Amino acid sequence: MLRRKKPMALVEVKDVTYQYPEAVKPSLEQVNLTIEPGEWVALIGQNGSGKSTLARLIDGLLPLTSGTITVGGIPVDEQHLNAIHQQIGMVFQNPDNQFVGATVADDLAFGLENHLLDRDVMQRLIPQWLKKVGMQKFVASQPEQLSGGQKQRVALAGAMVLSPQLLILDEATSMLDPVGRQEVMATITELRRTQALAILSITHDVNEALLADRVVLMDQGKVVASGQPQVILGDPALATQYQFDQPPVAQLKAALAMHQIQVPTQITTQGEMQTWLRRQFNSKR
Repeated sequence: MLRRKKPMALVEVKDVTYQYPEAVKPSLEQVNLTIEPGEWVALIGQNGSGKSTLARLIDGLLPLTSGTITVGGIPVDEQHLNAIHQQIGMVFQNPDNQFVGATVADDLAFGLENHLLDRDVMQRLIPQWLKKVGMQKFVASQPEQLSGGQKQRVALAGAMVLSPQLLILDEATSMLDPVGRQEVMATITELRRTQALAILSITHDVNEALLADRVVLMDQGKVVASGQPQVILGDPALATQYQFDQPPVAQLKAALAMHQIQVPTQITTQGEMQTWLRRQFNSKR
């Protein structure tokens, strides 16, 4: 009987160790990670845990010195950087540092020119992608006329304009106000739904991490835990040891436990918690 061949992961990181020049110790040690096509993976961990270093190695922004990384079956190395950059779009933390054009349209055109696209193709892609991120009315706007959230949506359009398979978000919402953060996350969620897009998001925001299919926890350059968001983020021992905030449901569970009210372990989402609390309340009426 023939065995079905396992589908190839979109991103495969194998035994990667990386040490910055003149650093005392490695930023990454023997890291292994896979990202499947269409999967959303959230990387969490304290500052200095290696999250951004890993993202930059995947995108080829840092030279790989130990281990291997492939994206779409293509090795991440100097020879294949152009092909890798067509597979990956990346949005960074500071919206001001990513805006290089005099206007929104110029900003997107700059990135497309680097890929040597014909002008007629550029003129078609720019309005198309600005519409997808809800920024079509700002095509002639200058950066100082935009809010932080609007700038990040322009950055998303620039990252997505060549239809990459993977979007890397390196703390993309951390400098935004709540309104801007909500706008950007709604845009990302919609892009993922319509583009069959894989996402690697680096975040300290527990609500953002809960949107992912999988959470990967890093500490001191190593992957220390990986699993469903509700399981990893809801684990009080992990939260205490690695100092991350727990989701509201996990916090409520802990508060109820202090009053000898034990919530079943399978209750992990806000909807499940609301249903369970309603049943408990009705049973005591």
